[in-house]
Amino acid sequence: MKPFHFMEKRLVKKVLGLFLVIVMLASIGVMPASKVQAAGTTVTSMDYFSPADGPVISKSGVGKASYGFVMPKFNGGSATWNDVYNDVGVNVKVGSSWVDIDQAGSYIYNQNWGHWADGGFNGYWFTVSATTDIQLYSKANGVTLEYRLVFQNINKTTITAMHPTQGPQITAGFTGGAGFTYPTFNNDPAVTYEAVAEDLRYM
Repeated sequence: MKPFHFMEKRLVKKVLGLFLVIVMLASIGVMPASKVQAAGTTVTSMDYFSPADGPVISKSGVGKASYGFVMPKFNGGSATWNDVYNDVGVNVKVGSSWVDIDQAGSYIYNQNWGHWADGGFNGYWFTVSATTDIQLYSKANGVTLEYRLVFQNINKTTITAMHPTQGPQITAGFTGGAGFTYPTFNNDPAVTYEAVAEDLRYM
């Protein structure tokens, strides 16, 4: 009986040791339960977060413009970005075809596109120099949601005239601060600050 009892004690020690290793790995984040659960959540539906977040977002800029939108509502709002991020891919339209953005050639993550997070919200951002079509898609279920980033290029120009939109005398507020809007440039309200920014100097 003694040899059997000795083997039984060794087996219990091995099982207990293995259990402690698993607990330690989970506690340091090697096997986080939330990630395991999130990996199993797939997208069954996507809806625009708000009218300002798609399907069409328009901007103007000199040569390029930056766009951003909040992540869509996943699965009718029952799933968050943290739940489904492993299942969401990004396509960009090249010609008439949708191409994975990492294979499109002109897009580099964290340089001209990426993710953002602010105040509990998550979203995507893109910097483009032409009207661009973006598609979010579920890798598992094929669900898609499309965005059109409409870009209007502004030509640079020099300043030939300026007329104040406020002032010329401005009274400071109770904090001692004061501000005013940009003047009308070149007698044309359509000429934006971006168009003349390189020619504008402050004294």
